[in-house]
Amino acid sequence: MGKKLDPNVIRIGDQVKVIKPEFVERVGYPLSFDDACTIIAEKYSDKINEFMGSIFPETSDLNKARSLTLKSYWCKSKSFHRIVKALAYTYIDQHRFGGNERKIYTYTLDEEIWQNQVVYGKAVVKTGLYYGPSGGHYPYEDDFEPGGLDKCKTHMLLNIGNAFADCKPMFSIPKYYGWIEACNVEKVK
Repeated sequence: MGKKLDPNVIRIGDQVKVIKPEFVERVGYPLSFDDACTIIAEKYSDKINEFMGSIFPETSDLNKARSLTLKSYWCKSKSFHRIVKALAYTYIDQHRFGGNERKIYTYTLDEEIWQNQVVYGKAVVKTGLYYGPSGGHYPYEDDFEPGGLDKCKTHMLLNIGNAFADCKPMFSIPKYYGWIEACNVEKVK
């Protein structure tokens, strides 16, 4: 005999109804890598462009011939974006991701409330307060505790979309496609 399936478990391909339209923007710490890149690009683009122009002065002459400014050239270049990303890593390290609380950041889509959606994917994420590693290495003894999350909570996220009624979920094109916590939906029987 096979195992009986729990009727309350939400699986990929099931239909759910959105009861609380709070969709997941991202999961993480207050300062994301993308936020740091934006801050660096806005705050230091002139200095980065000046630095790049001082290292590669021939680019300045090349841009005059094309009637572009040095700044517009470097801001559009891959090199500029690579430098911004490298500086963003340092910025994040210095600001410790803006805090030690890992949480779910959401936004509301009121038009999706009470809408039936199809589940396309699932993910498990954790939230809590980060604490760093501790301990040290003593002769003949390793007393080391790795870092982790205090007050850790586990959350089930569902990737949902509104499929065409006549199509099977895996072949349909969703109207809306996004992540939502499982506690914000109910399974359609």
